[in-house]
Amino acid sequence: MRRRLGGLAVRDAATTPAARTDLRITDADGGSLRFAWQAAPGPVRHYELHRILPDGTRRFLGGTCQSAYYVGGLSAEPDESSARFELRAVGELYNVAGPATTSHSW
Repeated sequence: MRRRLGGLAVRDAATTPAARTDLRITDADGGSLRFAWQAAPGPVRHYELHRILPDGTRRFLGGTCQSAYYVGGLSAEPDESSARFELRAVGELYNVAGPATTSHSW
């Protein structure tokens, strides 16, 4: 009887993806925003997009393997004149790069 374990990854060191610096909003229609960025060099598992709330907490908006993401149905929080967003690249071993940030005025 044969068993298969699948692909086994052996690494000498865990590498963290490069932090993105080019996060931008390419289209905005009310509370619907389209984000875009350049792909990080090297092996990247996916990207995670968060909204930074006025109290400093983060709200997860979504994850993607692409270099763009569309979010609909956003609205301003009480006493918020602009929303802040953060994008992080996640590596093969789930290590996270530093954030790229952008903002959108309501």
